[in-house]
Amino acid sequence: MTTATQVQQQIDELRHQIEYHNYRYYVLDDPLMTDAEYDTMFWELKALEDEHPEMITPESPTQRVGAGAVTDFTKVVHEAPMLSLSNVFSAGELEEWHRRATKFLGGPVSNYEYTVEPKIDGLSVALVYENGLLVRGATRGDGIAGDDITSNLKTIKSVPLRLHKIEGEETPSLIEIRGEVYMPKAAFDKLNQELAQKGQKLFANPRNSAAGSLRQKDPSITQKRPLNIFVYTLARMQGGPEIKTQWEALKYFEKLGFRVAPGIVLCNTLEEVEQQVRGWLERRLGLDFEIDGAVVKINDFATEEKLGYVGRDPRWATAYKFPPLEAITRLAAIQWTNIRRTGSINPLAILEPVDIGGITVKSATLFNLDLIEEMGLKIGDPVLVKRAGDVIPNVVKVMEERRTGEEKPFEYPRFCPSCEAPTTRCEEGGGGKLYCTNDPYHCPAQMKDWIAFFAAQMGIEGLGERNAHRFYDEGLLKDYADLYYLDKERMTSLERVGNRMADNLLSEIETSKQNPLRQLLTALGIPQIGIKAAEMLASQFQSLDNLMTTDLDSIDDIKGIGKVAASSIISFFENESNRAIIEKLKTARVNTLEPERAGKKTLVGQTFVLTGNMVNYTRNYAEELLKARGATVGSTVSKNTTCLVVGDKAGSKLTKAQQLGIRILNEDEFKALIEQE
Repeated sequence: MTTATQVQQQIDELRHQIEYHNYRYYVLDDPLMTDAEYDTMFWELKALEDEHPEMITPESPTQRVGAGAVTDFTKVVHEAPMLSLSNVFSAGELEEWHRRATKFLGGPVSNYEYTVEPKIDGLSVALVYENGLLVRGATRGDGIAGDDITSNLKTIKSVPLRLHKIEGEETPSLIEIRGEVYMPKAAFDKLNQELAQKGQKLFANPRNSAAGSLRQKDPSITQKRPLNIFVYTLARMQGGPEIKTQWEALKYFEKLGFRVAPGIVLCNTLEEVEQQVRGWLERRLGLDFEIDGAVVKINDFATEEKLGYVGRDPRWATAYKFPPLEAITRLAAIQWTNIRRTGSINPLAILEPVDIGGITVKSATLFNLDLIEEMGLKIGDPVLVKRAGDVIPNVVKVMEERRTGEEKPFEYPRFCPSCEAPTTRCEEGGGGKLYCTNDPYHCPAQMKDWIAFFAAQMGIEGLGERNAHRFYDEGLLKDYADLYYLDKERMTSLERVGNRMADNLLSEIETSKQNPLRQLLTALGIPQIGIKAAEMLASQFQSLDNLMTTDLDSIDDIKGIGKVAASSIISFFENESNRAIIEKLKTARVNTLEPERAGKKTLVGQTFVLTGNMVNYTRNYAEELLKARGATVGSTVSKNTTCLVVGDKAGSKLTKAQQLGIRILNEDEFKALIEQE
């Protein structure tokens, strides 16, 4: 029987792998893994978390759609999340998707109408128009919030700055249309030729070139890049004609002046859908834009609304992914330098560089020791590498018939590459893992990872893994509590750390001191304690001191915690090093209390928007206080906004609220409103 510890270790490793590849894919635009492998890992993690909801943590890939961008662009919260799609890979899986949708509606099995659209391989964006004018364009980001890249999108000539007026129809007062920015293949080849002539780094593929071009801080650079766009989704609309189907929406987009991908068809049966998908696959290489599958959508919006979503995926649409691409290369080495805060030492296969579908593949994750042994891997082995889309390869097997006899066996490291403590093999969770026998306080690699983990959970986004490691190596940090004692002068003495970066980081660190106890408990990384368990503990004990001085039975009595987690908590706080860290946090005045979340519902029916920086409230805390009073919290000011709460450096939201005559509260007035009986 699998223990809770085994499950937690398995979850930790899956999260790490998924987050790493999210980062490579969405942030660096330098993917290393196949879509198929990613999907397998994601759904394995999702299944484990569904079985163990107490282990869900805020950093888990399942709690978001994904990962955020490394830019200084203003963040934009999407009114409707830009969610991803489920995947199918065969006619049988398509039929199963259809069966689930039909079953959910509770009716007899029957066909719907479907649109079959190419799955464009570019960068997803959301375009918002008010009264016919483009007012904002944003990247997908993590699905919840993206980057405001309006200026860059305006340089793309196929993005209308003003919607076409349709004779006899009202122009929507607001419409949000989503699409995919891409670079045509011919334009991509020409761009890379120009970069090569200048001796500059080439883009790996058209998607990378589109993403990199849109994230330029100087719009004049974006303007020189031959970008294009196809639109495909109506996210929201106020005013205008009544649109009832996806097909009508696509035709409406064309009338408004947008580009819609060619070859989209309306099908009446799954057999027709399958035929159209095969057609896209057959002409894939002949297209002037990259696609990695076809998107199948139920045509009727009313049916879509009934079907809704399951997790992060709509029930009414799915991506029919194309077969994976393959190549044979050689295993050059196995690295063992990826060490996590749990002590796991994760192998990385270093490959002789090979091009697979436009991606130069140099490495692949080897998930466990059993896999390595089952394949009989040796250094120098010819290996079959498979990728289904953009991201990292899966080493499928050793091509034994191609061995030369010069391949050499390898040995697992007997000592931790970071601290030189002995390693040990652990089979818990399945597959076999190698672990450092030291604790994080005596293993630099573990502590570096713990610092990065703590910062991420506390909302200190400006640190990141790279700076966490660098600050540790430079002696600025010895543990995560040292974040609250960082010295600006020492930071700016480092290369590529300027005043602005240091000020922003210190501001985030100072703001994080106000986080509620439940967030701190999650950041401490107590084994077995995820976001749900942290919330239950914070609600029950109200302060960190109360939790640290309680007994095993008191924790075990909390429904949903259990004896294993309770024992883990007791052990964590009995550790002298952990207690010393907590004292450092207290000395730095990090909040260790849980705010009272229950309140009288005095603000039901009212919509609040927050802007600027308040002194005594973080944005998350202020929003929670409003929600506890029954209010709705919005992200943009509109005529439906009841009140705007302003802090320091309030921007355009304040101007718009003044124009609309909306009530405006400063921080003192907000405090009085929240505290009133």
